[in-house]
Amino acid sequence: MLSGLLTAGLAAFLAMAGEFVERPYTDFDTIIRALAPQGRWEPHPEKRFVFRPAEAARPGWSPYREGRWIYSDYGWTWQGTAPYSWATDHYGHWLKDAGGWCWVPGIHWLGGCVEWVQSGDHIGWRPTPLDRFSNPTEPEGVRYADPGQWNFILREKLRGPLSSADFADTGLAASLLVKARPADHVFITYREIPRPGLPPDILADAEGKLAPFPVIREKLEAGLEPESPQAASLYAYRPRFHQDEDGIFRRVELFLNPRKENPEYQSVKETVAPDRKLTPQEERAMKDALERERLYRKHMEDLYR
Repeated sequence: MLSGLLTAGLAAFLAMAGEFVERPYTDFDTIIRALAPQGRWEPHPEKRFVFRPAEAARPGWSPYREGRWIYSDYGWTWQGTAPYSWATDHYGHWLKDAGGWCWVPGIHWLGGCVEWVQSGDHIGWRPTPLDRFSNPTEPEGVRYADPGQWNFILREKLRGPLSSADFADTGLAASLLVKARPADHVFITYREIPRPGLPPDILADAEGKLAPFPVIREKLEAGLEPESPQAASLYAYRPRFHQDEDGIFRRVELFLNPRKENPEYQSVKETVAPDRKLTPQEERAMKDALERERLYRKHMEDLYR
């Protein structure tokens, strides 16, 4: 099995080396506007702003249930079927509050923003905030407090697409969580890489062989990734953002409260009668005033980026 892991890992590494496309940059407005038709952006008392998908109002709805896990060169990578999954399941994190599940935006792309545990013959994951190295940032008392936030399935179910019938109910999830332990593994390519989740050997065929892992490639626009896990490449839209963490929330605030032009505002240039010739002193003063006006406008634009 170890030789199979080494072969699959080396194949993924060589595929990465064979083609490199730099990840594109974009404003966070790209995500804001793409998600808006699928739900609503709203203020949040603790997280500043969140996105609530319309379908989250369905009883029993939970993120990371409608789709499948695929092992790629980035480790376990979620392929959701929701039209917004490319953003909400790979950036930021999901949060369950009094209003149900909502998404808190973030700037770092991950294969899946979840924590993994193993309990007997079940594997489980929970949406949770992670650092850029996939380490949970919440204390254990928070992460293990609500069994209803955990998704448990039988280990072998990890091999294929998931349906609602595959998941343990809340009662079973509670008992599984009591004896759960973290599920992590070390992936070997040209070096050892600690990764969350079970080792990928669960995907081996009857002879213990692993197919080469798909390699994440860059997609230039938003949309669903290919459904076939056997493809050599998975084309994912995962841009980097011009804004930092604080900047993306300012963009959401601007989206919800767009700036309006002041009807009483007049440019310095518009206050001068068009038929009057300026003196040299007035021209210098006008030039200085226009420069101050330009810098002020630039400051206001930078403030909202």
